[in-house]
Amino acid sequence: MTFMNLPDGRPLVADEGVLLDAASGDGRLVLWLPGAQADGFRHWDRVGTAAGAIVTAIDGLCSLPVVLSPAQQQTGMGLPAFLRRLVRSKTEPTWKLPGGGTCARSGPRRTDLVLAWSDDGKDSLDEARIRGRWPASQEIRRIGRGLCLVFGIEPAQVKTDVASSASDLPPMIPSRQLAANALAEVRQSGDRSREVTALIDLAVSYLHKLDAQPAVSLLEEARDGARRLGDRVRELDALVNLGQAAVILGRPEQAIEILGPALTYARETGDRYTEKVALERLGLAYQGRADPIRAREHFEQALGIARRVGDAQHEAMLLWYVAIAEADLGRRDRAIVRGEESVDLLRRLGKPQTERYAQHLADYRAGGGSTTPALRAGGIFDANVITTQPQTQASTAAGPGLLRMALTATKAAATFAGSGFKTVPLDVYRARLATCTPCEMFTGVRCRVCGCISAAKARLPHEDCPAGKWPS
Repeated sequence: MTFMNLPDGRPLVADEGVLLDAASGDGRLVLWLPGAQADGFRHWDRVGTAAGAIVTAIDGLCSLPVVLSPAQQQTGMGLPAFLRRLVRSKTEPTWKLPGGGTCARSGPRRTDLVLAWSDDGKDSLDEARIRGRWPASQEIRRIGRGLCLVFGIEPAQVKTDVASSASDLPPMIPSRQLAANALAEVRQSGDRSREVTALIDLAVSYLHKLDAQPAVSLLEEARDGARRLGDRVRELDALVNLGQAAVILGRPEQAIEILGPALTYARETGDRYTEKVALERLGLAYQGRADPIRAREHFEQALGIARRVGDAQHEAMLLWYVAIAEADLGRRDRAIVRGEESVDLLRRLGKPQTERYAQHLADYRAGGGSTTPALRAGGIFDANVITTQPQTQASTAAGPGLLRMALTATKAAATFAGSGFKTVPLDVYRARLATCTPCEMFTGVRCRVCGCISAAKARLPHEDCPAGKWPS
């Protein structure tokens, strides 16, 4: 038990686990009531009195108005500290716990309660006596010897933050800077497992810009670090991204050599999301090796998983990949059907690149089109890196290249998103990141399911969680 004096001089004896704090020496009391610990957070209720609050004694019961603020203390992986500071509302308080560590408010505060105790110093309070004093009370919670919180004393008054607007969002940090800051922070902590993840995050920020060479060295360092730790999950994360780097560098054989074992391990462990990504990237590697049959086979398998797990964004992308493979095989009608499915799904999802894809599909259907060579490197589709390999001039003009060209259009869409798209309000942005933070697929910077830098993706109203977890 913890001991301290109440404002009337009586000793306050709190139950085990309750932390007491005499705030600033000005006569205020702060009590920290422990809650559940889950998903990387320890939850607390912070109960504090106002400076100069007056103790009321009626019918042998003493009471003091208090304010309860729910708070959470991070205990596991979450947003890097510098990003938490940006995301946090300007008016959202943080506190230091008496036993060390910090907490941030995690919900609206309550002002409809009092701290109550008996003026005769008895160790227990009779509930009937409390109900008689406060007949409208909704809850009585014992927190110490002869000490209770009584809720519902007045109609609930919940204070909420001022409504947010898009302009309240924290400044946009380039993904590479975000990942580099996270790596620097985790290296200071000495946590080798998180350092491996941070290395992969930084590498992915290079891959998003199709800058594969620096990504390779980071991913090899991460892979080797994961192997030293015996961490197969992080090793798998490094391998699937190493495979993608090889695809970007035009090394399909190397990509297949890397991604084959990664796919096997993902299947052995039942990691459907990583299996889906490995299949997609193997399809890209076979496409780069001019093997459209094997490419289509892997894209179709990935497509089946995307549908089973409900990842509609990835489903749309994979449908387009299958359309390209069908076009490479000369199966024009099948390519059009798959392309139409992709465009229809993009339209239902409200994706801004929809009409660009629709136009390229219309050009392909018409049988004509640009003679511009298909680009070797494509753009970014929902933050997943997409590449296409060099095609012959005939292929580009005749059809498959027209479908490939749609992939590069998403790069322009991504640039537009960064400079002109409408963004979500701050409360939605914070709710999305709060959902990401405890997720096992969130690295602190990146979502391992979709490959997105979460702080960037969460800003955009047309985006959604690939696992369907974001609040609607």
